[in-house]
Amino acid sequence: PDFDAQDMRNMGGLRKRMPITFVTFLIGGLALMGFPFITAGFWSKDEIFADAFHQMTLGNGLGSLTFLVLVLSAFLTTFYTTRQILMTFFGTPRTEAAAHASENDWRMTVPLMVLAVFALLAGFANIPKDFPVFGAILGERAHWLGHLLEGMLLEPEAALPFNIAPVIVSVAIVGLGLLLGYTFYGVEPLKAGQTDPVERLPFFKFLNNRWYIDEIYREMIISPLQFFADKVYTQVVDKGAIDWVLESGYKLGSTISGWFKTFDEKIVTGFSDLVGRFTRELGEGSRELQSGQVQNYLLSGFIAAIAILLFFLFVIPFQQ
Repeated sequence: PDFDAQDMRNMGGLRKRMPITFVTFLIGGLALMGFPFITAGFWSKDEIFADAFHQMTLGNGLGSLTFLVLVLSAFLTTFYTTRQILMTFFGTPRTEAAAHASENDWRMTVPLMVLAVFALLAGFANIPKDFPVFGAILGERAHWLGHLLEGMLLEPEAALPFNIAPVIVSVAIVGLGLLLGYTFYGVEPLKAGQTDPVERLPFFKFLNNRWYIDEIYREMIISPLQFFADKVYTQVVDKGAIDWVLESGYKLGSTISGWFKTFDEKIVTGFSDLVGRFTRELGEGSRELQSGQVQNYLLSGFIAAIAILLFFLFVIPFQQ
């Protein structure tokens, strides 16, 4: 966990143990920094520099700012690429892992060699025809890719006239970045346990903390949103509005349930109980008449017969 295999401070001296990786990495690094004339990176960077410089000469303020940013970016790229190459491949191994490194896997080295070829030669496909020496040597073939693309574009871009100024700036930036990188890491290669020279620079902490972008983002975006979530939303929305709605719904449901309970107890259950009590009492009253004694049945029949006779004798005549 304490060892980072991708940390350059844990490398060093890999040039002899990984020669193919070293050569291809060197070519890629030179192309990345835009090493003059022999790398594809120079020709692509040169076109960008030329356009920004042209905009600056026209008095375009944005073009001037763009050119200055490009100059600073190219210088930093050259410096950290030089630092990367020297710290990784030169000096002595700073860890046991670096001392025993190897490159015995062709699946890693073959793609690197293919990419290195393009990093060196691909830039020659579109050199401006009026560029000194190289444009003259390659002649009409120097702009074959441009001719190919012109047929694909609705509005082909007009080629800028050659200007030596951005070329001089580009070459000077690469030279300055290489010189500064070599001064820091080539004159006295970094040894195990030594502090990285850039860590002694006054602005290292600022750059190492990525311009404090994460801290600014945390303070300006995350913290206000967290405060809103913790205080405003939790107290006002969640505990205020949502809980009030839920509690009001619970109380309303409880009230309606009470009404249904009362209706059930008084009407539904009450009527059922009344019918049950009436039936039970009627049965209990009728049960008294079922004594099982014949004389009681005869007496009841005699009384009923007398009642019927009296009815016909006294009630019917009076009605007529």
